[in-house]
Amino acid sequence: MLTAAKVAQTQQQAGAIAAGFLEDLLNLHGPAVIARIEDTAARSARMRYLLSGVWASDIDQPTWARVLAARAPGPDMEKGAPQPPADG
Repeated sequence: MLTAAKVAQTQQQAGAIAAGFLEDLLNLHGPAVIARIEDTAARSARMRYLLSGVWASDIDQPTWARVLAARAPGPDMEKGAPQPPADG
């Protein structure tokens, strides 16, 4: 997932990763992966940007609340923020 985040060169690619892979990961394995995602988001504007493109869909409520908190500092793709540079 981190590799996909790094190679996304356009906002459209980042949106596809967010609405596809990341959203599916959280739908299927949210409780098991949210702590690692939170940790990454705390250090990575790119991860927060990707999280802003995830919709609640079938993500369980406790995990969704943690997603919202992790992405809160921004940037927010849904509000038209530019994609931040890749980390590392």
